[in-house]
Amino acid sequence: MAGFEAEMGVDPEFRKTVHTFMMGRQFNTKNYFSSVKWQNDLGGATTVLKPVQIAEYWPTIETNDLTASTFDPEEGCVNGRALMSGCYAASMRGG
Repeated sequence: MAGFEAEMGVDPEFRKTVHTFMMGRQFNTKNYFSSVKWQNDLGGATTVLKPVQIAEYWPTIETNDLTASTFDPEEGCVNGRALMSGCYAASMRGG
């Protein structure tokens, strides 16, 4: 999203919110970890945290029933309407 406004001409109103997803012992981590690899292959910065690392970031969270967590300090959210407006405007300029 860093270059979206310059490239598309519309501010997507990106706000960094941080991303974490905590997985309990019953969660199928194999499929989720392949998703993390895919995200990182596309330029993401998602890391997988072990329970001891989760406790370092969030000491008030009980980690006994957790197997892992994903964490990305660079993720956030955008205004979907602004994002689509920018894509539409760029496609119209491109014909």
